[in-house]
Amino acid sequence: VPLRDVVRLHATSGTVGKPVVVGYTKNDLAHWAALTARLLTWAGITDHDVVQIAYHYDLFTGGFGFHQGAERLGASVIPASATVPEKQIAIMKDYKTTALLSTPSFAVRIVQELETAGMHPETLFLKCGLFGAEPWSENLRKELEGKLHLAAFDNYGLTEIMGPGVAGECQEQNGLHVNEDHFIVYRLFFIQVQHHTPIDEPNQVSNEQCPCSSYFFAGDTTFPFTLVCYVRFHHLPHVLSLIHISEP
Repeated sequence: VPLRDVVRLHATSGTVGKPVVVGYTKNDLAHWAALTARLLTWAGITDHDVVQIAYHYDLFTGGFGFHQGAERLGASVIPASATVPEKQIAIMKDYKTTALLSTPSFAVRIVQELETAGMHPETLFLKCGLFGAEPWSENLRKELEGKLHLAAFDNYGLTEIMGPGVAGECQEQNGLHVNEDHFIVYRLFFIQVQHHTPIDEPNQVSNEQCPCSSYFFAGDTTFPFTLVCYVRFHHLPHVLSLIHISEP
């Protein structure tokens, strides 16, 4: 599309090289908001919730991506950004935050601050948390759920094909649902299994400005499986080592 149609720019962190810059049209932002709103809904968030977003609000996609989705859902949004845990907790208490969105490691820092201050999680109003942008384990999920008294949900996304909103967990908390009406995981590579597993055929293009027909993200591996639940999309377990994602 013409550059004049690009209304926003984001970029990768550049941890493995020069940052990749991605542009978004108005339609791209509308798709993005719809998909992040879908992830929030899967986690049980509604228009009655107060959503505290503790991701950075900058070129990183996490803050703005979930912000627009939460607003589209009709929730009350607190753009707390990545301010220090002490202030995050004060915001939670003052505004009765019910949903926390952050990296899992930042949630651990909030837990540590609660413990240092001698505060019990029951003094807060949290009911769920969406934690992503870095790998984490089932053990850490259990720790966060126990120490924050919330239900912890995984989510997955990457700036190169949009940002958060590619995949997320439902109430079953048993793997990531891919938003396969916009994205398709079409080839999976395993270290010990020398073949690929196709899932479905692509169906539509979601990103106008930067349509990524195929993106190879080194370091992420997973595999598809089926679980009976109300979300009728394929499941992927926690991202493990190497994944091949395509935006049709």
